[in-house]
Amino acid sequence: NVSQTTNWLFPFDFRKLSDLPNDDFQQISVHLTKPLPIREEIWHKEFLSFLLGPHLSVHDMIELGRKVSRAVPYPEILMVYSDHGGTLGGLVKALENVQQSVAQQDEKVIIEKYIEEIDKIRTKLFDDILKTVNCPS
Repeated sequence: NVSQTTNWLFPFDFRKLSDLPNDDFQQISVHLTKPLPIREEIWHKEFLSFLLGPHLSVHDMIELGRKVSRAVPYPEILMVYSDHGGTLGGLVKALENVQQSVAQQDEKVIIEKYIEEIDKIRTKLFDDILKTVNCPS
């Protein structure tokens, strides 16, 4: 088994949101977030708390809770997460935790679709990296 620390060359989960092409970041942070549930207990109590860690502090979480738009919370949350070095893998893990914690089946499905779309983008970005790597045999 290869340890996670040796995967830096192929950052499937470790790709920073701030390193994404602008179109991909806009897709993840704005366009694909439109159907996500906007109940405060989901985005504030669940999503933000699951993003806590090396890239988002409790202070950041409190500030976001105060200033983020209640009608469209995800773009601003993801912008701050990106500005603090947040990764695609960290985002997907937080979303999987939110999906497990919500009770309503329709919300679980919406979150699952969002995760699937992020995975498609993440896979495309990974494949783009592999295309540029020269591996002589």
